[in-house]
Amino acid sequence: MKATNSELISLVAGELDANTLASRHGVDVETVGDWRAAFLAGMRAAEGARGGRTRWGRVLLTGCVVIATVALAQTLTPMTPDAPARADEVNGNFTLLKQWLEAKVGTVSANLNPGTGTITTTGSISGSTLFASGTITSGGAIIAASNLTAANGDVRMGSAFAPRADENLRIVRGTVTAASPSGTGYTSTGGGTTTQTITFTRPFSATPTVVCNVGPGAASADACNFVSISTTGFVSTTGTRNAQFTPSNITFIAIGPN
Repeated sequence: MKATNSELISLVAGELDANTLASRHGVDVETVGDWRAAFLAGMRAAEGARGGRTRWGRVLLTGCVVIATVALAQTLTPMTPDAPARADEVNGNFTLLKQWLEAKVGTVSANLNPGTGTITTTGSISGSTLFASGTITSGGAIIAASNLTAANGDVRMGSAFAPRADENLRIVRGTVTAASPSGTGYTSTGGGTTTQTITFTRPFSATPTVVCNVGPGAASADACNFVSISTTGFVSTTGTRNAQFTPSNITFIAIGPN
């Protein structure tokens, strides 16, 4: 059931609370907002149909618009220490926060989707899926448990651009030595010998592309050759170009589907 004209006039005048009217008719606050907007639009249309000649009609319309603007600028109800909180006041505060949030970033859901707008914060942004046709700017961390999508722009970390590709790729890199291998995402054996075995901590979803070089500290070895490459790791040998195996450290980069 839609509110009566008398109720809508009281609503616009600020004499009747939107939450009370919503509860009275068994609807949500957004529906009450739609009623209020339709009521004001009807008043404007009626005034326009009379050619604007009714002085009191113009006064009433102007007054309702001003009052409605003030009524829309609602504030949160403060809670008093050591006093019971009323459910309608608490629910009203949450409703206002939801309305303000949706006015800024769109309908609240599991995903953060601001459409063509811009989100800027000095804190952190996190969510299941983050999508922006505009810009997402954070002074802290941006964490997407599932996907982070910038539809029409670049992804930057500080002042540097983030690398991108047509595939969902992952990089593992390292320097394999007998004493102190460097890099993360892998384990190794055979550093400083003629045969090195690299095992990725987390396998790639398909065979990666691997580049391997001898060094540092490879005084005589000048070639790094692959025995095998798979989703879980690779085996390489080092030596000289005349096919003589020579112990060496190696450096590598593996890039493949995540």
